[in-house]
Amino acid sequence: MNGVGVLLMVATTFGTLGAEASEPGCFPACRSGFVCNPQGQCVSACNPACAADQLCTDRGQCVDRPGQRSASLPATKEDRPAPASSPENVEQEPARRFALTLGAGGQEVLGGNGKWGATPEASFQYTFNPGRIAELFLGFRTRINLEATLPQFGPEVGVRGGVATKTNFVKGGFFVSLRPEVALGHITRSKFQGALSFGGSLGPYLEIGPMVVRVPFALQGLYVIDSRSGDAAALVAITGEAGIRF
Repeated sequence: MNGVGVLLMVATTFGTLGAEASEPGCFPACRSGFVCNPQGQCVSACNPACAADQLCTDRGQCVDRPGQRSASLPATKEDRPAPASSPENVEQEPARRFALTLGAGGQEVLGGNGKWGATPEASFQYTFNPGRIAELFLGFRTRINLEATLPQFGPEVGVRGGVATKTNFVKGGFFVSLRPEVALGHITRSKFQGALSFGGSLGPYLEIGPMVVRVPFALQGLYVIDSRSGDAAALVAITGEAGIRF
């Protein structure tokens, strides 16, 4: 090789080294998720840049930081609100309940001097543990037979059962009760008398929200309080009642 060839080789080598030295670079080297741009600066490999709670990978993808969850992810089962049909959102019956009703019907005195007459009445009831299959109730009832001028009053105890909607807004079924009562009036004689009675009633009932409707059929035996007479009679009554519960 002559001297001209040697000079050309040396010039080419130094030119290559100079070009490599003139190219920009990043020092120190960029960390994971960043690349070196032509200006010698480390910039994010993700374009556009990731959110504050995310990291950029070497492949230019945004991923969540450890221990954090992206807002774009769907809510888990624990985060979702309970559906309206869940048991905790169903209306619950109170521990006790009251009902006040007014009624009108007819009553006849069997075995006495009375006739079939109109009989308005009123009742007040207290229910124990409503919502059970069989509800117990205790109440007080008063009424008057207008034809015989025969007022009657006394306690009432009974049980009712039936079916209800899921929210207990509508309930219906049948009831049966016992009714010890006191009756005062013209029962078996022309003079004013007092009597004790014992009997019961049964019939259907319906509750729609706070409204209560009952149709009791009652039969009671009368025992006249008169030491000189053993007179007795019976009362048969059917009534339609309506009122409110609270």
